[in-house]
Amino acid sequence: MSWVLLLAAALVMALGGLWLEAAGPVEGALTCGALFGLAALLVAVYLLVRFHEERTRVFLRWLREHAAEVAAGRAEYAGAPLARETMLVRYRATVSLLLVILHLHSRFYVAARPGERWAGRATGVVFTLITLLLGWWTPFFWRGTLHSVKAIRANLAGGVTLSVGELLEQEG
Repeated sequence: MSWVLLLAAALVMALGGLWLEAAGPVEGALTCGALFGLAALLVAVYLLVRFHEERTRVFLRWLREHAAEVAAGRAEYAGAPLARETMLVRYRATVSLLLVILHLHSRFYVAARPGERWAGRATGVVFTLITLLLGWWTPFFWRGTLHSVKAIRANLAGGVTLSVGELLEQEG
C-alpha cells in the first residue's frame, strides 16, 4: 500500500505546477515551493518504508526457514542469537492522505543487541516525526488524530515489542 505515497507525491507535484501556472512565478513561488517540498517528503517516506518492508520480508523468510533452529535456541541472525523468547521491537508511523490513512511499520529490531537498540531508537524518532508531520491530514479528523496519537505513544514507549515466538505464531 506504500505506493499510495508515490501517487500522492505525483498529485501534489501536479497541483504545484498548476498553482505556479495560475498564480504566476512571483505570487505562486512560495506555495509552489511548499507543495514541491511536500512531494519530496512523500517520496522520501516512500523510500524509507520500502527499505523497511524489504528488510522485514527478508527477516520473516529467514525466520520461517529457521523455525526449528529458533525453537531449539540455536539460531543466529546477522550475528544475534535468536530464540523463541528473544524480544523484537518495531516502530509505527501514520500518514493520512485525505481519505486514506496508512499504517506504516519499521523492520524488526532485536531488542537486546546494543547496535540494534540505538538504530531502532533512531528509527522510532524518524517514524514519530513522520507521524507528527503527516498523520493528521484527513477530513475525518478524529481518525487521523486517533491513529497518530497511538503511533506516537507506542514509539515514545520504546516501540511495539513482541517475542520471536509470538511473531512465528502470527506468521503461522
